[in-house]
Amino acid sequence: MPVKHSQHLLREAAGTFLAVHAGSEIAVGGLLVSTVAVAAGWGLRNRMPGWAAASLRVAGLVSAIVVLACQARGAGWLTGVDRSVTMWLADHRNPTVDALALTVTNGFGPIVTTGLTAAFGLLVGMRSRSILNGLVIVCTVGGASLLCWLIKLVVERPRPPLLIQVTPETDFSFPSGHVTGAAALFGILAVIVGMVGSRLATLVIGAVGVLTVSAVALSRLYLGVHWLTDVLASVLLAAVVLMFAAALLPTMRVLPSALSPANNAAEKPY
Repeated sequence: MPVKHSQHLLREAAGTFLAVHAGSEIAVGGLLVSTVAVAAGWGLRNRMPGWAAASLRVAGLVSAIVVLACQARGAGWLTGVDRSVTMWLADHRNPTVDALALTVTNGFGPIVTTGLTAAFGLLVGMRSRSILNGLVIVCTVGGASLLCWLIKLVVERPRPPLLIQVTPETDFSFPSGHVTGAAALFGILAVIVGMVGSRLATLVIGAVGVLTVSAVALSRLYLGVHWLTDVLASVLLAAVVLMFAAALLPTMRVLPSALSPANNAAEKPY
C-alpha cells in the first residue's frame, strides 16, 4: 500500500508539473505569436493594404488579451508574476506614497473619467462645429469601458486579498476599469490631434497620456486592488478600441477642417 500510495502521489505531482509546464508554454507561445502579429502589422504597413496591416495588429492585440484572460481565469503561470509584483509593492509602502497613489486613482475613477470624457467631447464638438466629433470621443471611451465590464463578468477574477488593499474593492479584477478609461480617453485625444493638429501638439498629448496612464496603472498596483496582468490587459483593450476608432474616423468624415488651425486661419475675414 505505501508503494502504491507513493506511486499515486508521484503521478499526481508529474501531472501537475506537466499541466503547469504546458500552460506556461502555451502562454509564452501565445504572447510570442501576438507580438509577431503586431510587429508585422506595423512593420509592413507600407507594403500591404491598410486593412490587412490593421487586421494583423488587432488580431495580435486581441490574442494577447485572450492569453492574459485565460491565465487570469485559470490561475495560470503568469499569475505567479502577479503575486510577486503585488507582494513586493505591499512590502514597500509608506504613508506619503499611499496618499499620492490614492490621489491619482481617485482622480481617474469612473466618475471623473466620465466627466472628462463628456467635457472633452463637448469641447471638440463645439470647436469643430460637429456633434459627431464629440461622439467619437464619448463612444470610444464608453465602448472601451463597456468591453472592460463584459470581460470582468466573463473572467470573474478575484481582487488581491483585502488584507493587502489600501482601499477595499471587492468586484472582479480583470481588467482594470481605471486604466482602460484613462488609456482610451487620452488615446482618442492623441489620435484626433494627430490627424488634424501639429506634430508638437500630438507629441505633447501623447506624452501626457503615457505619463497619466502609467501613473494610474502604478497606483492601482501599489494600492493592491489590481494584479499586473489586469493593467496590462487594460492597455491592450484600449489599444484595440482605439485602432477601430482611428480606422473609422476618416471613413465617417468626422474630422472637418474646422479642427485644423490652418483652415481656421483661412476662414478668418481680412
